[in-house]
Amino acid sequence: MINIDEDIDNTFKLIDGRETSHFSPVYFSTNECLDDIFSYIDVEGKNVLSVIGSGDQAFHLYDRGAKKVDLFDINKMAFYYYYLRLWTMRYLKKSYPDYNMNTKYIESLLELVEVKSNDEKNAYNYWKKFVNSYDVRCSDFLFISSFLDLDEHLYDDSGLFEKIEKYQPRFYHIDIAGHININSKYDIIYTSNIHEYIDNDEKFKIYRNNLYKLLNRKGIVVSTNVMDDGPYEDEKKIMSKKFKCSHFPNISYDYGIGITSLGYCYSKKKIHL
Repeated sequence: MINIDEDIDNTFKLIDGRETSHFSPVYFSTNECLDDIFSYIDVEGKNVLSVIGSGDQAFHLYDRGAKKVDLFDINKMAFYYYYLRLWTMRYLKKSYPDYNMNTKYIESLLELVEVKSNDEKNAYNYWKKFVNSYDVRCSDFLFISSFLDLDEHLYDDSGLFEKIEKYQPRFYHIDIAGHININSKYDIIYTSNIHEYIDNDEKFKIYRNNLYKLLNRKGIVVSTNVMDDGPYEDEKKIMSKKFKCSHFPNISYDYGIGITSLGYCYSKKKIHL
């Protein structure tokens, strides 16, 4: 449930250096090699549930032919940044807003916005109240920078916006390793590196059970690595009760960190009751 006044108050806390578990800085752009990852995954015509993150995950999925993409994140700031990204692409024909943008930049962008859904209206009202409340440079508190080069050519196909408008995403403000209330089923769940932040076995069991319940019979989970090269031993043991794991090939990045793993997939096992 969106409470814009409360979220503006939490934005003030963020500016003041007091982030919370539900309101924290977002990645300005992905730190995952999505082109490489999705070269191994067929998303054409699929229904996908994805972490919001920087928004790149959702836009890559649409760009590669996913039918519908629903989005989740524990961080409410990710929801608001998603629409800032969408408006930047739709109206300014750029993949990303200016990294060092200030409130004047956002105010100018809002003048171009035509709201097309209730979620978009909520995001618009948030940013409108934001620019009336603060005069700040957003990179000072809002963004985490990425080490990947920004991809400015990916989202220039107008068909992307037609898909998003036809299949409006559902947004879920949830901890995927906690209690969730989602009734839909998905062919693919893209969890990014959420698993690297789960710090105990009980939460991993909840995470595993949630993913299993949300997936169609032949569905898969796509997980990536940022802090390590693969699933931890505890994760592998817990997840193996209901999933089979397969790894993407290792690749060599060209920005000086050497060879690293792209990530891995979980596919559902058949459970005999």
